[in-house]
Amino acid sequence: MKQNITIRIAKEEFSLEVDAELEEGIRVAVDNVNDSIDNLLSRYGNVDMQKVLSIVLLNEEMKIVDLENRNSRQVNDIMGDIEALDAKLEEYLLSR
Repeated sequence: MKQNITIRIAKEEFSLEVDAELEEGIRVAVDNVNDSIDNLLSRYGNVDMQKVLSIVLLNEEMKIVDLENRNSRQVNDIMGDIEALDAKLEEYLLSR
């Protein structure tokens, strides 16, 4: 079921229509983005908001790339384990 919510990022309000089960995740994401913005502003003072948002976006994208790389390595490790088990099973079955 869709519902309307209002979020605020960097003092800008946005009205969204979202699935109800996504609302909590969206609100957590908004809090994380605003925390990142506040952190950068407190460290660097009066900086252009466009630059701050660009750095926040870059940091979040780096996290996504890192997760994708980790997931890819995990999938490759699992596939290697499956291939090794398959080879052992084949060896066992041929020795019977």
